[in-house]
Amino acid sequence: MFDGREFLGVARHLLGGVAAGGTDHEALYRTAVGRSYYACFHVLRRALCDPAGWARFGKGGRKVFLTHQQLRRLVIRRLPVGSVDLFDSLREMREHADYHSWKPSVGGAGGPPTCLCSTWGPDPKANAESALEVAEELLTQLPQ
Repeated sequence: MFDGREFLGVARHLLGGVAAGGTDHEALYRTAVGRSYYACFHVLRRALCDPAGWARFGKGGRKVFLTHQQLRRLVIRRLPVGSVDLFDSLREMREHADYHSWKPSVGGAGGPPTCLCSTWGPDPKANAESALEVAEELLTQLPQ
């Protein structure tokens, strides 16, 4: 079975941040944020949930998978206090990296959309480094 921790290695590699042509590339940093989140998603799912609960057939034969919100509830119930804050921060960073193409701002006429992500800063590399640190901290919360 795939070990989600391997995504942390991918995130570290992406933090090198140099794309083809030798240019600093924001897409690599954003991808590192996503890999940090999904490392935690895979590891936490394996640690906190019976594999039988990862996927099942629902009404009408529709496939139903463990959601991010359901995993969040397991983090609340099964990990130390504060773990869910790490999970939430990491999830917010991943959502920003994947869905927001603009930099944080306070909004304004003619400017980019307002970003409500409190965990996202203007420096793409710093965001990726922060996500990796949060992911590593979150994984230390698992029982040994």
